[in-house]
Amino acid sequence: MRSNWKQVALVAGLVLVFSILHYMTPASRPILHGVWRKMYFVPILLAAFWFGLRGGLITSVAISVIYLPHVIGQWAHIHTQREDALFDILLYNIVGGLTGFLAAREREQREKLKEAQKELLRADRLKLLGELSAGMAHEVRTPLASILGSVNILSKENSKPEEKREFLEILKKEVHRLDKVVNDFLNYSRIEKKEFAACNLNDVVRQAETILRSHPLSKKVEMKLELAKNLPAVLGDSNQLCQAVLNLALNAMQAVGEGEIKLATGFNSDGKQVFLSVADRGPGIAPEVLEKIFTPFFTTRPDGVGLGLGIVERIASLHKGEVKIDSKVGAGTSATLIFPILESN
Repeated sequence: MRSNWKQVALVAGLVLVFSILHYMTPASRPILHGVWRKMYFVPILLAAFWFGLRGGLITSVAISVIYLPHVIGQWAHIHTQREDALFDILLYNIVGGLTGFLAAREREQREKLKEAQKELLRADRLKLLGELSAGMAHEVRTPLASILGSVNILSKENSKPEEKREFLEILKKEVHRLDKVVNDFLNYSRIEKKEFAACNLNDVVRQAETILRSHPLSKKVEMKLELAKNLPAVLGDSNQLCQAVLNLALNAMQAVGEGEIKLATGFNSDGKQVFLSVADRGPGIAPEVLEKIFTPFFTTRPDGVGLGLGIVERIASLHKGEVKIDSKVGAGTSATLIFPILESN
């Protein structure tokens, strides 16, 4: 509301200034009068753009009413000047009406576009919800079937001790799997924007490396760090960024099995972005699989859930960044997180 009053005051002020200049300029200065007449278009256009058809017409009519007595009084005996002035008055109203009409239509189209975008976003969310529900149902059904079968076997009185031990192991394994599915789903759904602060990706990588050192896979996989010096900060949540690095690094370690993975940071060529990459020399990802890797619950591993890369993508999106996966079958995979640098840098 305050902004509207400022706009109204500016338009009214410009009309008043140009009108005073008209009435104060002698009739012997026709060139100056021509300039002041043309300057009237400024408040008319501003009013039309800001307030639409109504604003444009009100301003043009007001200027016409203010300026007409001057035309009749000053230019009554000079036909050329009077005709030019009357023609300009006509133009004021045409321009005010037409520009206001077009501005109002443009504003209306912009509002329709916003509504369409909201509808599209709602549709995307419903689609994602459907995919998540279907995936969750599938992932939960499998271990539940195994658990139910194991319980049925264990409940039989004539079961052999060896069978009981075997099915107890199956029961324990499937319960752990079910727990992992639920935890990954909760992690995926809980990712939200928090109070972001300045973060250094080098520190994030070091934090992730410390956590990975205690993982069983790290006994067979060496982590090589290549961290850029004087790396600018990014705006974000260090814990979420660390989670993204952990997910990418664990994928790389599982792909390699034994060998080496590389965690690196650096600058993009434009100097406005920084990146964090996790590379491995594993078997690589086939093109037909690569296009599905961000789909919730899509996985190629028997013990996988298929939410790890989805979590990475959501974290990158929340930080106004992106994640890129480059892979070649037989040569390995490189996953890169790209973020804009903090403006204060």
